[in-house]
Amino acid sequence: MSKKQAAAKKQEFEDDPLPAGGNRAAAQAKLFEEIDKLAEDEGEGGNARPRLAMLCVQWAHAKEADIADATPIYQRYIDKVENVTSVFGGTRKKGDADSGFKQNVSKIRQFLKMGGLDTIDPVKVMEEATEVIRAERTKGVLTVSPFDGMLNIARHQVKYASEAISRDEMIRINLPRDKGDTSEADGLGHIGRRIDAHMTKWGESEELTQAYDLINNKVDELGGTSGDKKHKEKVEKLIKKQEDKRKVKRK
Repeated sequence: MSKKQAAAKKQEFEDDPLPAGGNRAAAQAKLFEEIDKLAEDEGEGGNARPRLAMLCVQWAHAKEADIADATPIYQRYIDKVENVTSVFGGTRKKGDADSGFKQNVSKIRQFLKMGGLDTIDPVKVMEEATEVIRAERTKGVLTVSPFDGMLNIARHQVKYASEAISRDEMIRINLPRDKGDTSEADGLGHIGRRIDAHMTKWGESEELTQAYDLINNKVDELGGTSGDKKHKEKVEKLIKKQEDKRKVKRK
């Protein structure tokens, strides 16, 4: 792509990155402003992506954006981040830039999908998810990053959209998958982790994402890997201990 074409593409996103319609156009100005503020925060070293994820759920719920807007939303965001970081030498890119861009767009799309659900209150669920992740990270139960934890919950909620995901399930799907024995679940879990590692390096695709989801669903049906079970038992003991303490205090 020539410099002239790149500049034209960037200007296109800045002028009208999301398709307008009805009162949606009026809401775009605020949406753009929020994207720019978050991107500026990340460019200056902040961790703004969890807030971007939450806003994507809110925007989709309010019908201000949908899955078709994932690319322009992330394009605007990363352009602003790179503009801010250019003062300090630019962002550090890992692997193939195009693949990384597509992968991040796919992540934004998951939050927009969740926000578009009408069978639950997606904003309320994601607000609870952020609280659960923060609390369980503080306890040391979860080690997943806030953004990745929210992403896992969004993916699960989109797959099982008939009812809101519970707090216990939010914790369970974010527990680390440790190496187990040679059972069927462990074998499938290993394949799932290989696919996940492949998507992290080379980017997601509809086929790989579907395969990954099907494998994880089967592992869940089998009761989880041996490593999952051991860690789950440890977490359940900790939760029970905390509940017992609360009961004693109430007495």
